[in-house]
Amino acid sequence: MTFADGTRNERGLFAFTAEGLLIQTNTGSQTTGIGKWRRTREGFRFAFREQAFDDDNKFAFDVHVDHEGSLTSEDTFTSHGTGTAVNADGQIVHVSETTVTAERY
Repeated sequence: MTFADGTRNERGLFAFTAEGLLIQTNTGSQTTGIGKWRRTREGFRFAFREQAFDDDNKFAFDVHVDHEGSLTSEDTFTSHGTGTAVNADGQIVHVSETTVTAERY
């Protein structure tokens, strides 16, 4: 995953089930995202949530990720969308644009 503002790149794994469940991990937050995906006319769309923690391992915020994707070959896809950080009070802390380039594992 590449952040549009150039602050970082992260590696991770995505698991898409036939029933529309999505499980995602990444090296940045070192947490697991749980969500759903569906086919669209142009490709597919997925959304998931993951939690972020501070240096003391205390809850910092939820990240709500929403992406539009398309297959670029039989074994690859790209997607683009946003990750919105929401604190425990429901306030938006930050929004980041991200792009995913993925290869079947």
